[in-house]
Order: sequence, then C-alpha cells, then structure tokens
Amino acid sequence: MLTITGNRRSGKTTKAIMTAFATRSILVVPNHTQVKIIQRQARELGFPIEVVAATDYFTKHTGQKRRAVVDELDWVLREIFGADIIAATISGAGLKNEEDDNEKYYR
Repeated sequence: MLTITGNRRSGKTTKAIMTAFATRSILVVPNHTQVKIIQRQARELGFPIEVVAATDYFTKHTGQKRRAVVDELDWVLREIFGADIIAATISGAGLKNEEDDNEKYYR
C-alpha cells in the first residue's frame, strides 16, 4: 500500500484524486459532506472518479473486490470505528507529496 503524506494544504487530496483516477479506484472519504466537496474538486481537476463516504462503502460495495484510495485515513478510521484512533502501523511505500514531481503518471 502506498501512503501519501504531507502537511495540511500540501495537495494530499489532489494526489489522492489523481491516484484514484490513474488506478481506476474508488475514493473513500470520511463523510457525505466530504463526498460533495471532493466530487466537485475531482470534476474541476478533470478526473472523473467515484467518491463514497466511508460508512457507505460497506453497504454499496459489499462483496465486490474493488480498489480503493482513502483520503484522510485517520478521519475515515474514526468514522468506521466510532473511536479516536491513537496509533496505527503500516507497511508499504511512502510518497511524500511535496517531493513527487512525476505528474505524467497521473494523466
């Protein structure tokens, strides 16, 4: 699993949109308000993708083996578990958004 990291307002959501488009994945976001915001952003960027709230993912995509990109993982986990997530571990490659200039991959 690839992780997209960076400070606030560094372009992580934009990179998540581009990654979802490039990999033909669903973009999972924390809630319905974020769905509307991210759908508009993706449309403005020219990346038509499916965006779904975390809690809806399980009802809309049950049994389907699909690819997913998660935006705001900590927030999504809070929505799913209904608890503050204190810590988590992850294995995989990291992509520090500020250092990634390989935009041609996403077009």
